[in-house]
Amino acid sequence: MCIRDSVGTSMGGFVTMVVAKLAKERVAGALLNDIGPEISPIGVARIASYVGKGSPVSTWADARAYAKRTNGVAFPRYEDSDWDAFARRVFDEGPEGKPVLAYDPTIARAFAASEEGPSAHTEAAWETFLDLVATRPTLLVRGELSDLVDADITAKMKARAPQLTVANVPNVGHTPTLVEPEAWDAFVAWAARLEA
Repeated sequence: MCIRDSVGTSMGGFVTMVVAKLAKERVAGALLNDIGPEISPIGVARIASYVGKGSPVSTWADARAYAKRTNGVAFPRYEDSDWDAFARRVFDEGPEGKPVLAYDPTIARAFAASEEGPSAHTEAAWETFLDLVATRPTLLVRGELSDLVDADITAKMKARAPQLTVANVPNVGHTPTLVEPEAWDAFVAWAARLEA
């Protein structure tokens, strides 16, 4: 069975790289959304400051405020209507209609395990990434303001894997939503390579 094309955002990008390494036949190509074999401790520290630590929210207005507080650095041009939509993506409607974060809060354990976060860069991580890029079309979509996959890490990824396609999304940090024109156009081109 072939998954075909895999889109991995943040932690999902790590999963994509590992699956591609362990079951090569299942991944024909990969889109890594603002993630790589190495991540910046600056971004890790920011994410660790809130992941799994959110105060319970009671209303959708609280959810919007939480989303803006934790992700404002990544989306500096968002307005209240954008934050309303963002909150609806990161929260589910829980019992009695109250918003509940739509991720497993135990993900925080990965950040607590070490100061460098869930994937301190290792040569093994680089080998996994390089194997993926060497054998399958791989696209890195990177937020221009990303504090997780910064410009230096991106340059290192491109230097070690020249065949990697990189799409930078302006005025966005970690992580692009993939509907930005730069991300969408790169996605369409990448998908076309898989169909060829």
